[in-house]
Amino acid sequence: MHWFRTKKARVALALAAVLAVAALATGTAVAFDRGGKWETGDMHTHTFLTDGSNTQLQVVQNAFNKYGLDWMANSEHGGTSSRDPFGNAISPSVPRWASLINWSWPIIRDLRPMFPDKTLVQGLEWNVPQGEHASVGFVTNEPGAVAEFEYRFDKNDSSTTFPGSPSKDNTSTAGAVNAIAWLQANYADSAYVVLNHPSRAQAYSPAEVRDYIAAGPGITAGFEGMPGHQKEADRGGYGSANPLARNYQGADIWLAQVGGFWDSILANGNRFNVFSNSDFHNTGGDFWPGEYSKSFTFIDHTDDPKSLVAGLKSGRSFSTFGDLVNELKFTAQADGRNVEMGSEALSVRRGKDVVVTIKYRSPRRNNNGDSPKVDHLDLIAGGVTGPAVKGTASWEASTNPTAQVVKTFNGRDIRNLGDGWYSVTYQIRNIQGPMYLRLRATNVAPGTVGMTDAAGNPLMDAVGANTPANAWKSLWFYSNPLWIDIR
Repeated sequence: MHWFRTKKARVALALAAVLAVAALATGTAVAFDRGGKWETGDMHTHTFLTDGSNTQLQVVQNAFNKYGLDWMANSEHGGTSSRDPFGNAISPSVPRWASLINWSWPIIRDLRPMFPDKTLVQGLEWNVPQGEHASVGFVTNEPGAVAEFEYRFDKNDSSTTFPGSPSKDNTSTAGAVNAIAWLQANYADSAYVVLNHPSRAQAYSPAEVRDYIAAGPGITAGFEGMPGHQKEADRGGYGSANPLARNYQGADIWLAQVGGFWDSILANGNRFNVFSNSDFHNTGGDFWPGEYSKSFTFIDHTDDPKSLVAGLKSGRSFSTFGDLVNELKFTAQADGRNVEMGSEALSVRRGKDVVVTIKYRSPRRNNNGDSPKVDHLDLIAGGVTGPAVKGTASWEASTNPTAQVVKTFNGRDIRNLGDGWYSVTYQIRNIQGPMYLRLRATNVAPGTVGMTDAAGNPLMDAVGANTPANAWKSLWFYSNPLWIDIR
């Protein structure tokens, strides 16, 4: 493995990159066999190969060894690579599909045996036609699948030299939909798409998101509601004057606004999940993967790496800043039946009561050396109106007026169970229609100047005012939904 560290090895790697397209066009994924459990991950990271400032080895060592992530994906931008894996300029630039096959994939493949209890995914930050960015990951047909996808559908890929010359479709909104349909047809159980920093460029309309979900119900896993770049002066890299293109205490408005964009998608019954990532490029503007942001996902492991993909799509995930919450049990019970977040919906008779139980844990110390503690926890509920209909106003809807905070739990309501565990119980009475429940929590008290309003809702981050210290003071947690149906 020492080829990462020697000049001679770097020369050998560069030579291999020129010669080894055919030899490295196929590969095998490392199998899981560790039993079902909650695992932490990050699907949005960069290295020297595009606009990062570190080698893949340095990123992985920090993610796995220092900050304890269980899985991570490399997700360099599509288009071209103008540097080699060690940051040396190359001219002319190499098509990104070629650098995936010749550089990125061999590194990922050779790193896996060094971290046998971890999962390292070869991904891509897709430049979405007529959109912005999305994380795409594959766990089969490595690296051929991700390279072909990038060549066919990345809007910044102008190459025409991919072996076999597959058709390109990377210039229109229809091309983005076709890309997801291609994934659905070929990799439904072994690939995922997650929209990155979705509001930053105002590039995704409600209709487009519904088009993506319709084209790939088994592919479009969700969105990055807690984006990276949390050290930057413009928190999350969101510095627009438009309040719809801003972060709210580090969270994208799709997630932070109760009754907003995400709630409108959930109102259609879509399993469109929220995730948190570092978007790591460098330590100047970003925390290392796992240092500050984490997505926790329950992965029902088998000997097949598709388990990770299934876990990401299941909705049994929650996201957090600063390890505010690092374990969660979110359940609903009625008529002797009990379901949890990400499971099949709880089916109840109209007019019945449902008991919601929330148990969560906060660690003794986080990576800043702080003892994080939830100040208040919000239970958010929204009605499910049913599938949207393309061509009608429902396909364009960006709000869900039924979504609201139905209960805020604070110190008087939250029971301390010991060892960092806390619990609350709440009864929802006389349920009349299908609905979903989701959670939000923070360590910031209501009415904190510049952070929360009097009700405890997150306020818009001020442009140019964020610092790493401020980020550590403003910690948040969001869950995916728990679903309730009427029978």
